[in-house]
Amino acid sequence: MLAANGDSLEHPADVREHALCRVIENVELSDRMAGERVIEAVRSRLANGSHRIIVTSLDSALPADTLEHAFDALRFSRLVCAPGIDGEIALLGMSQQHDALLASIPWGTDDALEALLRAARESQLPMMILPPVADGGSD
Repeated sequence: MLAANGDSLEHPADVREHALCRVIENVELSDRMAGERVIEAVRSRLANGSHRIIVTSLDSALPADTLEHAFDALRFSRLVCAPGIDGEIALLGMSQQHDALLASIPWGTDDALEALLRAARESQLPMMILPPVADGGSD
């Protein structure tokens, strides 16, 4: 078996370690409580040894290539975001806690994505923006 980076995963322990380092967490991102849920999900996953966490809405089935792109981007950037076609945040990825940034976002509003981009810029937090994804994972 090969890891996403092309490394061989011959031993079950290697497969388990690779799986623990990357995790997808389903969290509803379109209501005002999203920030608290994202903070808790990321905190929990980092405490359990995950290195790269992708958070996406429950109703957004994202394409595998989008998820791989996001995980790869987190090797070089601390924050990754993919907007939905509707302009909301469809995917948010991080490799460490960003509680203050997440708490500053007006979740559940039309301004959430713009506020995230502005807060990251003001914090000088390296962020990669992925191409927009359609709800339901269609291209």
